[in-house]
Amino acid sequence: MKCGLYSEGDWLYLSLPNGGYVIGLIARSRPGSPIFLGYFFGPRRITIPILEDCCGLTAEKAIAVLRCSDLYIRQGKWKLLGRLSEWQRDKWPSPGFVRKEPISNKVFKVVYSDTDPSKMEREILLPCDDSNMPRNFLAGAAAAELYLDMQLQMSPHFSFWN
Repeated sequence: MKCGLYSEGDWLYLSLPNGGYVIGLIARSRPGSPIFLGYFFGPRRITIPILEDCCGLTAEKAIAVLRCSDLYIRQGKWKLLGRLSEWQRDKWPSPGFVRKEPISNKVFKVVYSDTDPSKMEREILLPCDDSNMPRNFLAGAAAAELYLDMQLQMSPHFSFWN
C-alpha cells in the first residue's frame, strides 16, 4: 500500500550507530499509520547501498524482521532506494512474533494484521519459546538502528567489506 513517501515493496537503507549501512525492505504498511513492517539485511556495508544491492535478497536471508516507526523515513534520515520490478507481496509474509510473559513464563505467538502492522489480530499460546520467530516489540527509529547494529555484530552475515 502507498503510504505517502513510501510503499510496500520499497527498499531503503539506514546508517548504523557503530558505522556502516544496512538495507531494508518495507513489506507491510498502512496509509496514515507511522508503523511499517520491515525486513532488514546484512552484511554491514561501508558504502551507501544502491538499489542493485537489493537484487537476490529474500525474506529467508533477513537478519531481522521488525515493526518499526517510519519517523526517520519522514525526516529523510533513512533513504529510499526505490523498488525492484519483481516485488511480490506474498514472498514477504507478515510473520508471527513471539512474546513471553515475564511472571508466568507463558509464551505467545502474536499475529498482526496483514494490512496494518500496528493492529494485533490475535495471540496464540505456544507450548515453548520459538526462537525462529522474531521478538514482539515495536521499535522506534533510533531503537531499530541500535537493534540492527547489535544483530550485525552477532550475525554470521556481518562484514565490514561489503
